[in-house]
Amino acid sequence: MNITFRWINLEKDEKIEELMRTQLLGLEKFAKDLFKKETLVQVELGKSTRHHRKGPYFYLECQLSFPKKILRAVAEKESFEEAIDEVKDELLRQIKKYKSSLRAKAERRMRKIKREKRVAKEAQKKEGKRVWYE
Repeated sequence: MNITFRWINLEKDEKIEELMRTQLLGLEKFAKDLFKKETLVQVELGKSTRHHRKGPYFYLECQLSFPKKILRAVAEKESFEEAIDEVKDELLRQIKKYKSSLRAKAERRMRKIKREKRVAKEAQKKEGKRVWYE
């Protein structure tokens, strides 16, 4: 997994980068088959404005690039730790949804193959009706 960080309106902080890296690596156990070396993860961290002192002004955006799918989560919170937790939960939800859709597509494909195999070639039509063998 290739992780790139981009800081906006803020200086680079190794502690926050390491925390985000561990959270992203924790997501990997839910989708081992999806995460590969060429999986690109882009993380954008920063302050939404330079002049605010109160309120949710810490901004965090994370984008995971899978084959044929890009998962994206955004959070604005009062601290980076809260934003990281929210982004992780959102990405986890999206990964589970993506995995279930891939599994459903594979099951549909297998059902179609099984249905085609159940009909014998010599019994494709008998008196205008299909004959099914088990």
